[in-house]
Amino acid sequence: MFTVEFDTTQSVITSIDDNGRADDIEMIVSDSNFIHIRQYIEKSKRFEVVTMTMEQFFELIKSLDCPEGSYHIVNRKVSGV
Repeated sequence: MFTVEFDTTQSVITSIDDNGRADDIEMIVSDSNFIHIRQYIEKSKRFEVVTMTMEQFFELIKSLDCPEGSYHIVNRKVSGV
């Protein structure tokens, strides 16, 4: 399950594990073209955050369809190095 919320400066997508095995993950897409992925850690009572550019996020998504190797993305197409 996931939720989508829009604000004036960002969008927040929350992924919820329906089976309760993992804590919720939030992806915050800001107007500055950065993506922040965060998860609240109950033990430390704080969020762990990873920040990346939109290009890095796109590369991660595209990498799921690639075999082992090194790649460049040119014009939104993946090519091996």
